[in-house]
Order: sequence, then C-alpha cells, then structure tokens
Amino acid sequence: MSFSNEVMKKLDHVAGLVEGPFWRRLATRPFKYLYGVGFRQLIYPFRQKGINAAAITVFGRNLVCLLPGGMDVFLFGAKTHDSEIRLAKFFIRHINDCGQFIDVGAHIGYFSLLADAIAKAEHVQSDIYSIEPASRSFELLKKNTAAFESIHPFHIALNDESGTTAYYELPDKYAEYNSMDVKQYEGTEWFQKIRLKKTEVESLTLDALIEREKISPTLIKVDVEGAEYRVIKGALKSLAAFHPIIVMEFLEDDKRNAEHRKAHALLLRQQYHPFFINANGATNACEDPLIYLQQKNLDSDNIVYRWGA
Repeated sequence: MSFSNEVMKKLDHVAGLVEGPFWRRLATRPFKYLYGVGFRQLIYPFRQKGINAAAITVFGRNLVCLLPGGMDVFLFGAKTHDSEIRLAKFFIRHINDCGQFIDVGAHIGYFSLLADAIAKAEHVQSDIYSIEPASRSFELLKKNTAAFESIHPFHIALNDESGTTAYYELPDKYAEYNSMDVKQYEGTEWFQKIRLKKTEVESLTLDALIEREKISPTLIKVDVEGAEYRVIKGALKSLAAFHPIIVMEFLEDDKRNAEHRKAHALLLRQQYHPFFINANGATNACEDPLIYLQQKNLDSDNIVYRWGA
C-alpha cells in the first residue's frame, strides 16, 4: 500500500471513530482521552490557560498542539471535522498541485505538515509558505515545522494593503477563531465571556509576499476567519499571473458570511469557478456554495476554486 493510500485509510478510520459511539473512542485511546477531556472539563475552566501537548499525526509527523482547542489532533492525529478530513484527502489526491503551496491561516501547521509529508513520500518537489499572525499559534507553527527546510513560516497577516494591522487573539480554547475582525462573533454567548488580546502585526498583500519571496504559487489555502475578501483582493496580480488553485473556507448565511460572499464574487470576476470536495477528496462542480451548503445541511465547508474551469 502506498503512503498516500495508507493515510487515506487512517483518515477513514478516524472519521469512523468520531461518528461512532463514545465508548469506542475511549477504548481506542483511554489514557489520552481521559487526560484531554479531564483537562478541558476540570482544569481549563479554572486555569483559563491552555497547555501544549504532543501528538503524532496520521501522516507520521510529530505535532505539538494546544489543548483544549487542539483536542482532535491530540486524540486522533487528525483534524476531525468532516470538512477537514475531506480537505486532507484533497491535498493527498492533488499533491502534484502543491509545488508552491501557500497556507494562509496555517495555525499550528497541520495542513502544511500534511502537504510536506505527502510530497516527500510521493517524491514531489515542493515549497510550503505557512502564514500565521497569532503569536502563540506561530510559536507552535515554528516549532512544528523547524525540522523541515521546505516549510517556510511567516509571522504576518495577509491583507489588502501592506503595513501593520490590528489583530485579535482569543483565549486558548478559541485560538482557531483568532482574527483581524471580531465583529463577526458579537452576539454569541461565548464571546461575551472572554478577554481579547489586541496586537499589532506586520501585514502584507499576498502579491507583495509572492514577489518578495519569488514564489510561483500553484495552490493557496485561505482560512482567515473573516478576512477572506482582503486576502483575495491583495492577490489579484498573482492570480492573473499564475492561476493557482484556491481553497477557501465558506460559511452559510447564519454565520455572517459577508466577507466570504465578497471573496467568492471577486474570484468569479477573475474567471475562477467553485467546486466542492467529495468524500473521496475529489472535486465536483458547485454552481453556488450557499445552495450547496443548504443542500448538504452544512454551516461551513472548504470550497475549491479553479481558474478557467
């Protein structure tokens, strides 16, 4: 069995565990499960500070994650939301498109490491540029990718103009929601109870980064919690020159998806067309992401955009 097929099989196994009964997950990794859940339920509510925990991913890379937010990677070695399992399969199936991969919103490096591991196993030459503006997440990203010369981490925010920008870091439990714009979370119960950390970080347009680092991008993943339009707007020159595949998170209407809609419309104007990722990691045409989400009863998904398709 090839390495790629082996990872696909492990992802299917993880999906089965997540969808199955509690006792099966507990029986598979009893110590880790009790440790992780115990920390999340008993210690974190009082401590209000996460802890680093070592994990081994389904693709064989060591990864330090931050509990309680990174519980799925800690327990199962994979991001376990259905959309993220399908996205992982997409990367595996399309590794030949990952020659110059830009991971915008890399967090602690899960997808950057996945792309690098698959590329090396399949003898594909690749360089991966991992972008993360949150300071704590970037520390882990840098630690997790330090051993791999083909992964280049950047502590910056991508925007529609270069300079500096305000960036909001949330408590460790909600670290995956760090964003340049937290208005989208106003009105939610959990947001009323947390303390924000406002920082200033260097911001670049994607065009400026690509020109500075001499990148010829073939694949760009955009997961930036409400800054999607600004990232795409700052990349128009590069999209026209290189026509990379874009993978962008898209939210349904109830999730305040105005920036996703604007980014989608901007991509359409650049002659990009949307596709959804199916259970096997392949893509199918998706005329309208909102209709697709409604039909599948999803609140979010990763949509693939291809130029001229």
